[in-house]
Amino acid sequence: MPPAVRRLLWWMALPSCVIIAGAVFYKLPAVQSAMSTPNLWLSVGVPLACFAPMFVSIFFIWRGQRRIKRAVLAANGRACINCVHDLTGLGDTGTCPECGYVFDTPADQRRWARVGMHPSPNV
Repeated sequence: MPPAVRRLLWWMALPSCVIIAGAVFYKLPAVQSAMSTPNLWLSVGVPLACFAPMFVSIFFIWRGQRRIKRAVLAANGRACINCVHDLTGLGDTGTCPECGYVFDTPADQRRWARVGMHPSPNV
């Protein structure tokens, strides 16, 4: 998986921790006794507060993937897998002038295709 795409997955770390903490919090005896009485805030607000960060992070991951895919398609697959810098005009191998990451265009195009960012008939 290209590092640029892998970094997007960190958007899931904090919301996942919030959901796990909410599940642990829900199992506390004081919380369970409070949940036994009908209350709109507890029955709707608490789950919403736990799951809202996850939905926000999914939105940012989706937006980031769209941005990366547009950049890769615009560069015809010749984008750095680390910083998504357009490598058009450079050789098939070398280092990215933007971030210094070593690139190999045919291998990078296969990596982009594996994550669905660039269509390639070879994969």
